[in-house]
Amino acid sequence: MPALEPTDTEAFLDRHWPEVMARLGDRRAAFLQRVREGAMARGFTAEAQVARFANLCFAFGAGFESRTEHEWALAILLDERLSHRVKLHQLVQRGAAELDRRGGDGTTLAGQLRAIDGLLLDVADAARIEVRGSVQLRPPGYEPTARVACDIEAVELRLLDTDGRQEYRRGAEGPWARAAVTPPAPLRIGAGHPPPDAVHLLSGADGDEACSRLQVRQVTHGRCGLGLHPALQWTSGDGSERWGDPAARSVAWPLKTRRASGPPQLLAEAAPEPSLLEVPSCGLRDEGVPIGALRLPLFTYPAWQWLHALERQAPLGFELPDARSAPPAAAPTRLRCERDGRPEAVDRWQQGFDAGLRAALDGGLQRLLQTWRTQVQEPSLRAEFGLFDGRAALTWGWREGPRGLASPPVQRVIAELDLAARGELHLQGLVEYAGARARLHLRIEGQARLRTEVERLLVEVPLPQAMQAATLRWRWPVLLAYDPVADGGGCVFGEVGPVSGALVGSLGLRPSPLQGGAWEWFATLALEPVATRVVVHDPLLGRSESHMALLGSQTLLDWSLA
Repeated sequence: MPALEPTDTEAFLDRHWPEVMARLGDRRAAFLQRVREGAMARGFTAEAQVARFANLCFAFGAGFESRTEHEWALAILLDERLSHRVKLHQLVQRGAAELDRRGGDGTTLAGQLRAIDGLLLDVADAARIEVRGSVQLRPPGYEPTARVACDIEAVELRLLDTDGRQEYRRGAEGPWARAAVTPPAPLRIGAGHPPPDAVHLLSGADGDEACSRLQVRQVTHGRCGLGLHPALQWTSGDGSERWGDPAARSVAWPLKTRRASGPPQLLAEAAPEPSLLEVPSCGLRDEGVPIGALRLPLFTYPAWQWLHALERQAPLGFELPDARSAPPAAAPTRLRCERDGRPEAVDRWQQGFDAGLRAALDGGLQRLLQTWRTQVQEPSLRAEFGLFDGRAALTWGWREGPRGLASPPVQRVIAELDLAARGELHLQGLVEYAGARARLHLRIEGQARLRTEVERLLVEVPLPQAMQAATLRWRWPVLLAYDPVADGGGCVFGEVGPVSGALVGSLGLRPSPLQGGAWEWFATLALEPVATRVVVHDPLLGRSESHMALLGSQTLLDWSLA
């Protein structure tokens, strides 16, 4: 059946309001024109809407909404929170109630107003159905238009089975232990509590201790009588589930996240699993603002909580070029990694700290010796470093945001670091300069310590900002001494110094450029250019002073472990 046309509307009104049409007489065309203009001015542009508005005008008169006695109509029409469909429904319901209060002919008129509005809705519904011979083809998702109030009064979302949720916390006596987490408050949607843009939930993978269920309960406002509501549908990556009355009034289902794949990554923010919760409704009320159908995006984040701790006391000694001190027989780094109380493998971290760090530093010192060899004769290098000596522990995992299920969660990070760096580097070599010879001793000694606590509990604080304190930096200056070596020509080193240059370094935690979103342990060492003032005494030429470059800038260590 085709949709209403203006001529259809006039014919319909002629047929159902014959007494009014008869009284209008010659004023009929002007009346209908004024009614149409009034409907358009109120935003009713579809012909079916114009017809329903005209039905009201036949009951109350053209421009009825502007009269003092009909302030209720203007209030409905000016409420921008209401759709055109809801406005027309509430105008009819309130108008009929006003007529009923008059009694007598008013009651008859109220019944006529309701009946004609229902017939117009029947016409509009029929226009949406395509008829081919004796077959009626309804469009996808077709539902008859509701005639009576049908809305959602309230919806509550609640996490069940949250007893397994725990976080790692520092105990009063020192050791880290798991402690229960207060479950989030239920999320309620209703009058005065609008739905959030999305719902954020924490749960574990199937079989995890922290795997929770989501319970959805709803209370309806009225019943449309079409048998469609209440209903509920949840759509996830595994498909869709739908519940109808009465099951849809209270439903619960498990929330599962994907199991962690691959080795643990420091401070990595695990991605959520998206799904969609739909609570359909006619969204129709006789008065007030309907809640309407709900489409709530759900994001389920892994509730996993991680603990990573290390304790280390590992001197790294080197003597080049003749010998290298062997690494300790026992692993000097003690590591602990857990997820929700379950131990995780630490092999790659053990290898990285106990072998990888030493190998990387050995390579840097070998390159330094080669550079030193270009400046002196009989070069040698002795060094002992301590990097990451001490202890550190960090725990991380998702925690509900400040508004519970209605706000994105925050990656909670707690870190305690008590780490030290120390170093002794001694370069020796015989140098010949301006006819004089001397044995140079280039020394660098220093130590530094990082004692800090990091606590990131607010999503407004970016993690890199919170973790700035988790880096130790130092600068140890170069010291230079010399032993003159006698020469047959009588030229000798008279003075050496001052000397420039330093060994700069850092260690701690930083974002990993190779592991998106993860962090890594790192250590760096770099030598600034080393140069000195030299004074040579020559028995023939006398005293001469010049500048001698010993070493250029050089990276000794750039090590990381994710």
